[in-house]
Amino acid sequence: MSLTYVYFAPSPARLTFKAKRAARERRRQLFRLVMFALGGVLLLCAFGLPARAAGLRTLVIPLEDGYDFQDCLSKKRPCGFVVADAWCEANGLAASKAFGRADEMAGALADLRPADISPGSYVVTCGDAVN
Repeated sequence: MSLTYVYFAPSPARLTFKAKRAARERRRQLFRLVMFALGGVLLLCAFGLPARAAGLRTLVIPLEDGYDFQDCLSKKRPCGFVVADAWCEANGLAASKAFGRADEMAGALADLRPADISPGSYVVTCGDAVN
């Protein structure tokens, strides 16, 4: 007596379900991979970019510099904005953020030594360096 093997092919409906499940699993894996890569890129950007506040620079303008712009800078007139912006640009920095008398702007002078500031001086806080 000989054994006969009978092969039962899976039904098309069952094959379709398995194929759909496999495709869905591949899409999930691709989505996870893309999200992981995107998270890595965002993390690198977050650690690679400097903070914006660190880009501020404060310049001290001595009273005896000879330019006679004290009236503009002390009273916050429109000409003070022009003078402050020009002073920042002359030092290779972006537009001014704040300006005034040194004794009135204690917060901007936190990183400067008192020996750097002569009485009656003016300060201009400028933005990031111009590329």
